[in-house]
Amino acid sequence: METKRARVGCILFAAACLGVLGSGLARADWQSFTAADGLPTQRVVAIAAAPDEKIWFGTPGGVGCYDGSHWTTYTRSSGLGSDDVRALIVDRAGAIWAGTAG
Repeated sequence: METKRARVGCILFAAACLGVLGSGLARADWQSFTAADGLPTQRVVAIAAAPDEKIWFGTPGGVGCYDGSHWTTYTRSSGLGSDDVRALIVDRAGAIWAGTAG
């Protein structure tokens, strides 16, 4: 199992097949995020930190975006080529690009 990691400010995010963990770097209090919290699915295969401090998570069920307090989900009905997101990258302008299976 490969773990994906991203850091925004003083918060570290780690994602794997059972959801996402987030923690402030100055303390050891981890918060767990799952599909019940807003992830499209429990399995996270890609993670990207944007300049606006949003964290993006690629899953087999779409893209989940966490802004520090709220989740937004993007799927094929939002314009993705497929819900099966396999890669995420942030370009120099801060745009998020998703590589999908479709």
